[in-house]
Amino acid sequence: MRAGDYLAAVSLYAEQARGVPALAHATTINVSIARKRGLDSLLAAHGQKTVRRAAVFASFSQGCKIEDYVVHYLQCLAQSVDYIVFVADNELCDAELAKLSSVVDHAIVSRHGEYDFGSYKRGLQHLWESAALPSFDEVVLCNDSCYGPVQSFAWIFHEMCSRKSDFWGLTQNSEFGAHIQSYFVVFSRRVFLSEVFRQFFLSVKAESNVQKVIISYEVGLTRVLAGAGFDWDSFINPSHPGVGRALARNTNPTVFPIFLLQQGAQLVKVKATRHADCNFDGVADLLGVIACQNRELLAAIGQHDRAAFFPGTTQPRFSMILPVYNRRSSVLLAIDSALTQAYGDFELIVVDDGSTDGTTEIVCRTYPEQIKHGKLRVIRYAVNEGVSNARNVGIAAARGDWICYLDSDNTLADRFFGVFAQEIGEHPNTPCFYAQMKRCSSAIVDRHEFDYSDLLRENYIDLGVFVHHRAVVDAVGAFDFQLRRLVDWDFILRATKDHRVQFVPEVVLSYQDDAGAVDRISIKESYDLALGQIRQKHRIPYAISCVVNGVIDDQLLANGLDAACSVQFCSDIEYQVVYFDNSLSETRWALVENCAARYPNVLRANRQRTKKTEHDNLCDAIGAAQGDFVLLVNAADVNTTIQHCGDLASYLIDNPGIPGARLLDNTPQACMGLDFPSTDSDVVNLRPAMYRRQVFVALSE
Repeated sequence: MRAGDYLAAVSLYAEQARGVPALAHATTINVSIARKRGLDSLLAAHGQKTVRRAAVFASFSQGCKIEDYVVHYLQCLAQSVDYIVFVADNELCDAELAKLSSVVDHAIVSRHGEYDFGSYKRGLQHLWESAALPSFDEVVLCNDSCYGPVQSFAWIFHEMCSRKSDFWGLTQNSEFGAHIQSYFVVFSRRVFLSEVFRQFFLSVKAESNVQKVIISYEVGLTRVLAGAGFDWDSFINPSHPGVGRALARNTNPTVFPIFLLQQGAQLVKVKATRHADCNFDGVADLLGVIACQNRELLAAIGQHDRAAFFPGTTQPRFSMILPVYNRRSSVLLAIDSALTQAYGDFELIVVDDGSTDGTTEIVCRTYPEQIKHGKLRVIRYAVNEGVSNARNVGIAAARGDWICYLDSDNTLADRFFGVFAQEIGEHPNTPCFYAQMKRCSSAIVDRHEFDYSDLLRENYIDLGVFVHHRAVVDAVGAFDFQLRRLVDWDFILRATKDHRVQFVPEVVLSYQDDAGAVDRISIKESYDLALGQIRQKHRIPYAISCVVNGVIDDQLLANGLDAACSVQFCSDIEYQVVYFDNSLSETRWALVENCAARYPNVLRANRQRTKKTEHDNLCDAIGAAQGDFVLLVNAADVNTTIQHCGDLASYLIDNPGIPGARLLDNTPQACMGLDFPSTDSDVVNLRPAMYRRQVFVALSE
């Protein structure tokens, strides 16, 4: 019997059972009230073999209810299954149980806490104890984690019977190893009568979390049965033409619910209407597809998940701003990383800030269809006016409520928009979000929970992983075009000062930190000058770290630390003293601890429990220094140097291009290079000097 004839037979019987004229097209069939025994008779008349099936349906309801979508699912399942065991991992009252009376043959209702596999185990135990199991050809395990079927299971069973696998599922996932996803699995008699099958399900026990259930039982089921020599398949198979390519973006095919429906899979995950990262096709589009095919099912979904039908929970629309200036050689990779995103509700706005290398031309030539349909928009300026102006132009042109940014030499992770869409849905009153990025040169992943006081010290939020509602710009203003560098930090400081911020611990961006790129703002513009502008604008105090080396006698050390800790600065200077020593002397550390008790907010001392070289000890101390400026001084020189500490810092503030300064006749003079001690004897004879902290950062890198 051909597939078309089979579907026509199903459609004919379904419409006869409903007492209405048969529909002309099989794609609109609804067999939810046809009885399988009648369908078996009809198929037998067309020469089809009758297959007897038993099913175990696992359910869990926090409200201890039987939802309409569950009744719909069971009614449709009954058209292809002879015997249904319903197992609830919760209690049900008589009124709720009555909803099942016409669609299931046996119900087991009790809280067991073993997730769906615990319910599968209990349903199978009922079949084993009833001695009816050998009379079936197939056993189906399925659960209430899905809405559906949109039409009928009939064609799926027909197709999979023709493939003759020992066991199969609707979909498979390759994470943790290729395996059938356990929301719908079918086993042949050869499998479900085997001892390995029985022992696997008898071994199911309560696990502490669902992730352990997935690894132990969902992944484990395929592994154990395949290891016992049983072959398996999935209705949606990555090896089939078109399927592998469509699913290459994510190992979990259920995040593409519209694609699965187009392939005939019939079921949609419940969470696909709730979480954006579980539905890369879009919630609104998915509900539209279901509405066109089965309004009865749509009504059941609405009854269960009313939030899916309210505008306040619809998926967010993003506008991504990409400023470019003479980036013809790299911009296409950045654009590709955006346009190939699985999440579809966004626009990419490229603002060409006066490029002369043909950047706009190559973009327009490469993406004509995306430009035609509005997914990609290109705005071109004849004169270069700077990155801040370019971003502001993009924001003004944005049509989405959520604004994000991309630089032409960075690339997005596949789930960039999906990750943020989920977070926005879960934190509806939060206007600012940021995630993690990976530095390509070092594979370092930046991670920092939000703390505004830390943000004032340094910018740990890259603009490429920062997403905000457009209302934030209305409240704090856009990018400051008067700044030539650190414009990102300035904007993020303003955006997050009085708005709620959510950190997202996922890597969503690859950052190309090529230090040799001479056209980068970070190369062309002065960092120190920009830092001074940021500090003045946001009233951020400078910080000084005084690193004291202690290779002298105890009394000189005590006097030196006391002098270093007691120095007074004006209110716009923060100050700390850092003391590291590899001396194991108890007497010396008693002096240090006494000083720390008198200056608890100033002195940071670290006692090395193992003997280190003087050089390594000094490096540890510098690593602990958090100031913008770091004064290196021996304890013996503190009294003559510390009184000029403020003068050295002021000299560096007033001369942003100079890396360091030291005293000459009590007057600050420039140190154009770092005279860092390389041996223990150099440390002992260290000449006092103050350096910018980034000098040491560059040295360590």
